[in-house]
Amino acid sequence: MMPTVIDTLFESFSEQIAYLDANKQATMRSNAEENFKRVLVVATASFFESELKDTIKEFVNKNTGREELKVLINTKLLDRGFFRLIELNHSNRTSNSLNSFLATFGMKQIDDEKKTDEKLEGALQAFVEIMLDRDILVHQNYASRALPGTTGDYYDKYKRALYFISYFKQKLGVAHASNSEQPACE
Repeated sequence: MMPTVIDTLFESFSEQIAYLDANKQATMRSNAEENFKRVLVVATASFFESELKDTIKEFVNKNTGREELKVLINTKLLDRGFFRLIELNHSNRTSNSLNSFLATFGMKQIDDEKKTDEKLEGALQAFVEIMLDRDILVHQNYASRALPGTTGDYYDKYKRALYFISYFKQKLGVAHASNSEQPACE
């Protein structure tokens, strides 16, 4: 996969941190790290949401000729209710919280696949953690909310979660390029 906007964002941040380190700006570095961690979580969740929505739209467009159904899914389900569709639960921060979402698209044997695909469990878990932390930031005072871990930890989660995005596209038979590689069609 070509570098995405998230890769570019992280690279830019890393350069800024290196500059602050080289100039012995410990306080500014700490503030930049904390702020960038929040930005990275929200940007990554937004990127994943866009990827999944585009994949679902392409899947629907490919599998139905009914314009009314396309409009219904795009406006009521994807544009206004995406986070209700994936139904992540803050009390269940495990990859199992995605089972209902995946079953909606016929992926009912996900637990069996996690046993045979060693990357899948980690990818699902990383995706869930990013999306839940995004939810916490957006709904619980973004500016004052601290997140666990480092920016590097969240970037690693992003890279692991990309496997889930590819898996989802493959399972739906949709192979469109990521948003960073082509403009959105709609």
